[in-house]
Amino acid sequence: MGFKDKFREFFTSEEEEEEEVRAEPAAEPAEEQRKGFSFGDRGASRDKVVNFGGNQLQVVLVKPERFEDAPGIADHLNAKRTVVLNLESAPKDVIRRLVDFLSGVAYANKGQIKRAANNTFIITPNNVDVSGDVFFEEHYGRPTDPDDGLLTSRVHDALRIARDSSVSKYIGFLDERRQALCSYACARESGIDCRFFGGYEGAERVMLGLIPPGGEERFPIAALTLRVRPCAALTHRDWLGSLLALGLKRESVGDLLCEPGRCVAFVAESVAPVILRELTRVGGEGVKVVEGFSEPLPAAHRFAEKSVTVASVRLDGVVSALFACSRSQAAEWIRLGLVAVNGLPCQKGDAPLRGGDRLAVRGKGKFILDACDRLTRKGRVVLEVRQYL
Repeated sequence: MGFKDKFREFFTSEEEEEEEVRAEPAAEPAEEQRKGFSFGDRGASRDKVVNFGGNQLQVVLVKPERFEDAPGIADHLNAKRTVVLNLESAPKDVIRRLVDFLSGVAYANKGQIKRAANNTFIITPNNVDVSGDVFFEEHYGRPTDPDDGLLTSRVHDALRIARDSSVSKYIGFLDERRQALCSYACARESGIDCRFFGGYEGAERVMLGLIPPGGEERFPIAALTLRVRPCAALTHRDWLGSLLALGLKRESVGDLLCEPGRCVAFVAESVAPVILRELTRVGGEGVKVVEGFSEPLPAAHRFAEKSVTVASVRLDGVVSALFACSRSQAAEWIRLGLVAVNGLPCQKGDAPLRGGDRLAVRGKGKFILDACDRLTRKGRVVLEVRQYL
């Protein structure tokens, strides 16, 4: 069993929310050295054995939902345990407070905190090192597109500037695929807070903010309201096309939330004056542009809810069930790179999916997996999903 297989077995297993993993005791070395670690095979018990060059290592998986859980996690760090911090179930404000607090605890212990995925971190003591690459590559493999390399280079340059100058840097707007690439690029960085925000809660196109210790968090995003006659039959494509016709780059335009007679546009602050000054017509209709917006915001998407059952949450099985195709057809789509998970092509048919994942097949449709933690009497997994309309 390879390292990645062992890691996946550890990270995706259905265990209790907080679980200690102990290796066999061994004599402490005379001098500590920074090392990597690998996970051994699971024995007959529920404990997971960790191989760490003959030394004792303790790993704890925690999934907090409240800030009040922070002291218990800090106790693990103070006891020199490695913590895998899963924040998928925590509210956004709690995530920020937990990461800020635990970053301070890690610093005090001369350890590291590294982003492994969008809402998952690894916090290690001063004699343990682990790369975040394994999480990304487990699903997607290494990025190979030349444009991907340009984006990751921009992120690395921005990280260096933020670290050296203590000034916050911002990149975007980013679609789902580029968000995942940026998370990958930030995975090895410690000491810089990497945050995504698109102007409102739940935005799809977002900016990446790289916030150094003591740096100001102020995303350069402006909200504009574009109004036309309520009877005007305008689509998202009409609104976007009119903005890009002004010479704007796609990365300067975030989400466009449309309804009859109104579009709320989230754009980079640098282009807002251009839109206010020059946008006069959209799809042949006269338009009035003002700063700000009024609640409630137009809905970004319409969905149809449904439930399906699958034998497991493997990617190929889920694609087969959601798109009503054979398992072999699903495997072929995956092989050809037509299937994307959270915006990135995934060519691993056995990749496990989790609640919150977005699954799309090019030219066929897109789903959000809301929940996959309920079983039927026969042991099949019940998927609660929303289909984009």
